[in-house]
Amino acid sequence: MPWYVLVTRPHHERVVYDRLVHRGVAAYLPLTSRPCPATDSPRHPIRPLFPRYVWVRCVLDRATELALFSLPGVVRLLDDGRGQLVVIREEEIRRLQRWSTGGLVPAWATAWLEQTFR
Repeated sequence: MPWYVLVTRPHHERVVYDRLVHRGVAAYLPLTSRPCPATDSPRHPIRPLFPRYVWVRCVLDRATELALFSLPGVVRLLDDGRGQLVVIREEEIRRLQRWSTGGLVPAWATAWLEQTFR
């Protein structure tokens, strides 16, 4: 099954992720611990690695698409600008999982992440 990227409303990633998991849909929300740029606080809150994105693994038929869009906070599925949905390969999801479970994304990976998911 392919992985797709859901675009959410700002700050709704966790709500969408929790509702997907509750419905039994395979979903992934990479998290990271980063300092808050607005303050000099020593806290490093856990935040989504990619704000507004939640990955979902499903067979995308009309019924599934309607079920996804019925979730509060879901805006759309990410497309490539020409109307084709962005499909993420399994190996890229596994790579993200390795990085995010380690707590830090390697510095060399920043360009790859921006190119792949922005």
